[in-house]
Amino acid sequence: MRVAFQADPLDSLNPASDTSLLLIKEACARGMKVFYYAPSHLRWQERSVYATGAWLSWQDETPLPQVQSHEDVLLSEMDVLWIRQNPPFDMAYLTPTYLLETLPPKTLVLNDPKGLRDSPEKLLPLLFPDLMPPSLVTQDLEQAVYFLKEHVDVVLKPLYEFAGRGIVRFEKENDLRVWWEESSHKLASPVLLQQFLPEVFDGDRRLFLIDGQFVGGFNKRPAPQEFRANLGLGGIAEPLVPSLKELAICERIGEDLRRRGLFFVGIDVVGGYLLEINATSPTGVPAFNALYKRALEQELWDAIVRRKQGAQ
Repeated sequence: MRVAFQADPLDSLNPASDTSLLLIKEACARGMKVFYYAPSHLRWQERSVYATGAWLSWQDETPLPQVQSHEDVLLSEMDVLWIRQNPPFDMAYLTPTYLLETLPPKTLVLNDPKGLRDSPEKLLPLLFPDLMPPSLVTQDLEQAVYFLKEHVDVVLKPLYEFAGRGIVRFEKENDLRVWWEESSHKLASPVLLQQFLPEVFDGDRRLFLIDGQFVGGFNKRPAPQEFRANLGLGGIAEPLVPSLKELAICERIGEDLRRRGLFFVGIDVVGGYLLEINATSPTGVPAFNALYKRALEQELWDAIVRRKQGAQ
């Protein structure tokens, strides 16, 4: 099987915590031919999609794969293509999805390019408003102030960033107004405000779904003096037992994820509320594996192989 990874530059990935590297290593262990390229090296030319990148191999004891050769590759010759670069979810992110959407069906693109494009992680939950905490999407300061007055303690999130970037908490109207004024040059699009959930100090629950089915998860407890639970910000990974409500959330959204072609997804749940549906580049698999002595990357590839065999 020939597989491609569209991702951030290889030397920018952290071997201790990067999920893409686990997927690559498992593919190499299965004898797959692995090609790696950055989105900036993707092009459409004369009815075909090409990428300039590197063929990889992996020696068991090394932290990173080895480059075997560089090549210009016709991506329609790939059996599987993973989209794994991190946001921001901007036009530099979106444009490759239009190109990859032109690939023939025999190339399985994960997650589906159109599905990704239609599913920003902080906006997709709007399709399930009863699962969310009180929320507001706006570019209007006065609406944001009114929301703060109504809910007293709120979190403001940029819609298209990731890993907790730009997320701030407000309890005072003046603080919000000052931040808004100082950030006005950055507010090129609306922001998301949500009622602050104190349950986050007990943990932000990361739940994984493969092809719409819950397969496991872990709890992310924020570092001291921090309300953002991202592991990259010092959050601590802990085992969890999913609640009935969390399992019901997964069941509720699973069919929609399958319909969108969102094969591998990580959702964030706090206090029983759905906050985000991460499909762009779900992370946390190394932490999950360490907690449960599992190899989720193997389960992902098993599911992919079954799908490819079922399509033949």
